[in-house]
Amino acid sequence: MPSTTFQFERSLLEDQLSGSGLTGNIHGITAINQQYVLTYRQPGNFFEFEHLSLVPSDGLIATTLAQLHRHDQVSVKGTLLMTGNQRHIVVNEITVTEPYAYQYDYNHLADESLFDNLDQVTVFGKVHALIGNGEGLAMEYEDMILPVIIDASYQEMISKLFRNDILLLNLSIIREPNRPLHFRLDKNQSDPIQIIDSMAACHNQDAILQGKLIRFPASPQISREVFAVQVIDSNGIKRNYTLFPDVDFSQPNANTLFTELLDAISQKSRDAWEEKESSVIDGRNYFINKEINVTVSGRIN
Repeated sequence: MPSTTFQFERSLLEDQLSGSGLTGNIHGITAINQQYVLTYRQPGNFFEFEHLSLVPSDGLIATTLAQLHRHDQVSVKGTLLMTGNQRHIVVNEITVTEPYAYQYDYNHLADESLFDNLDQVTVFGKVHALIGNGEGLAMEYEDMILPVIIDASYQEMISKLFRNDILLLNLSIIREPNRPLHFRLDKNQSDPIQIIDSMAACHNQDAILQGKLIRFPASPQISREVFAVQVIDSNGIKRNYTLFPDVDFSQPNANTLFTELLDAISQKSRDAWEEKESSVIDGRNYFINKEINVTVSGRIN
C-alpha cells in the first residue's frame, strides 16, 4: 500500500516514467517562479490522484514546460525524486498528448523577488492545498503559491485546515540553487501560525454573498461549466463560491431535482454572461466578467 502521504506506489510511477511515459494533466504553471505541477490520476478512479512537482533536467525542458497550459494532457519521462513529503519528477522528456481547449491569458503580477534579501517573512493569505496529512502546505500569497514545509509539532493542526482558510504565518525562507523558494514555519516564533478565518466555521451557515460572476469551463476536473461568485474581503483576499442547488439528498427525487436546479442556475448565469461577454477577462484558472455583479443567498458548504 502507498504511504499516507503519497497516493501511489513508487514503483508504479517509476515504471511509467522510465517506460512509455506517465500521462497526466498540468495542474498549474508559474513560469516566472519556475513552478510546474502535474496531476496524475489512477485510470478509472477520478478521486485517486497525486500532485507531482516537475523539475526540468535542462534549459530546453524548462522552455517546453513554460509553454504549457493548465489542464493540458501530457506524457512525461524522467526520474522520480523522493524528497520530503512532496514528490518531484526530474523531467527528461515531455510531450503534449491533448491540449486543453481553453488557454488563460493570465499574467502573474508578483514573483519571488518580493523576498529578496529576506530570511524571514510574515505572510497573510489563504490555504491553497494541504500536502499529505499536514506535512506540507501550499499557501496562496499575493499572486503566488508558496510551498511551506510543516514540522511535526504543527502537522496535526495543519491537517485540520481547509482550502480557503485565511492564515497569518511567520515563515523562514529556504533558498537552494535552481529551484523555487521553499518556506518553513519560523522556529524562532512562539506562535508561527494563526487561523484568521476558518471555512469550517462557515459550514452550513446562511449567508448573502456579493461579488463578480466567474466561470469555470469544463475541464479534466469538472465535466460541465460551473459558475461562481468571487467575494473579495476588506484585506483583498479572494474566495470563489461555486453556485450549486441546496437539495435534501434524503428525498427520493433528490438527484433529479439537483440536476434541474443546477441547469436553471447555469442557464440564468450563462444568459447574463453572454449579454456582457465583451467584459470577460482571464483569471488564473477561470474567467471573470467584470461587468456582472451578483448577489447570492443560501447556505455555505
